[in-house]
Amino acid sequence: MLLVSTGFERDFIPYMEKIAHEVMTSLIVLPEYVSDERFNKPIKDYGYLTISRIKNSSDKFRYFDSRIVVRIGEPPQDKDAKYFLYSQEKGGRLFDHIDEGHVSSFMSRNPDANEWGGAVLMDDFIVSFSGLPELADEAFSLLFALKLKMFPMNIEWIDGRTEAIKSESNNPLITPLIEASRIIIP
Repeated sequence: MLLVSTGFERDFIPYMEKIAHEVMTSLIVLPEYVSDERFNKPIKDYGYLTISRIKNSSDKFRYFDSRIVVRIGEPPQDKDAKYFLYSQEKGGRLFDHIDEGHVSSFMSRNPDANEWGGAVLMDDFIVSFSGLPELADEAFSLLFALKLKMFPMNIEWIDGRTEAIKSESNNPLITPLIEASRIIIP
């Protein structure tokens, strides 16, 4: 369900929701997800997805050109607002750290301040998710971005970015999720 949209074509939204549901379905049946105590108590299939498009002005000023926030599944009412806000906070925090070379919000995580991983930088887009355990949020965001091809069509760039995100958080879900989803990258 679409909640916020600025600058994205409405025709894009049903396709985006379809991909998000495919990613969620792939993730929650992944053996590495189901069998790991960090992820399976209880298994969740909901949250908020935020996609922000980054633009650079002619005077080197960087800003969000557009943003869309979509609810995936049915988050519990008592956590709905939290996931909605965290999904946006993760992306905003990653945006604030781009000049420091950050490619995921995991790189600036601060559990004491409730700042978690779950956002990834893919060229001109930041994709973030909140509602699952932290590493699953990150894997969801990355696979969603890969499925929507939110990156340069360059295999070296894609491999490098995926490896940088995976190694920074030591995320055990990324490789099996990509393999299970049979992503074909040009």
